[in-house]
Amino acid sequence: MRTWFGVLVGVLVLAGCGKEEPQPNGMAREITIGVIAKSQSNPVFQAARVGAEDAARELSTERVRITIDWRTPNDEDAQQQANNLQSLVAAGVDGIAISCSDASMVTHAINDAVDKGVAVMCFDSDAPESQRFCYHGIDDVACGKAVMRELAKALGPKGGTIAILAGNQTAPNL
Repeated sequence: MRTWFGVLVGVLVLAGCGKEEPQPNGMAREITIGVIAKSQSNPVFQAARVGAEDAARELSTERVRITIDWRTPNDEDAQQQANNLQSLVAAGVDGIAISCSDASMVTHAINDAVDKGVAVMCFDSDAPESQRFCYHGIDDVACGKAVMRELAKALGPKGGTIAILAGNQTAPNL
C-alpha cells in the first residue's frame, strides 16, 4: 500500500513541490496529498488509508511535513469522487491519488486537476484516458488469465461450476 504513496511523494519532490527550502517563518514546508479511494467500508481501502498516513509520517522531516487529506466516499460513488477531486484542487493540495470507481465519471475532473498543476495518479483502478501521470496496480487482464489457468488446472478435465464475485462493474479493474 505504501508503494503508490511513495511514487506520488517522489514525483512531487522531483517536481519541486517538496524542496527542502526553509520557509520565511522557519516552519517546515508542507505537502498535502489528497487520497480518494472507492469506499470507506472496504477493508482494502481502510488499510490503504493507514498505509498512506503511516508513510506520510515516516517520510516527513524537520523541513518537509507530509499530510494526507482523505476524501473517500462512504460507499462507491464516482460522482462524489469527481466532486472530491474538485474540492481537493480548490483546497490547494499538491497531489492526488485516486482509485476510480468509474473512469468515465472522473476523467474530466482528473484532467482539470492536472491542467491546474496538481499531480494526479491512479492506484488500484485506473482512468487510462485521463492525464494522470501514472497508474500503480496489477495488469488485470494478465492476472485474470493466470487465475483462470490455475482454476482450470484445479478443476481438471471434468470441470465444474464456478462463480465470479466482483464489486462495481464500472470499475476498470473489475
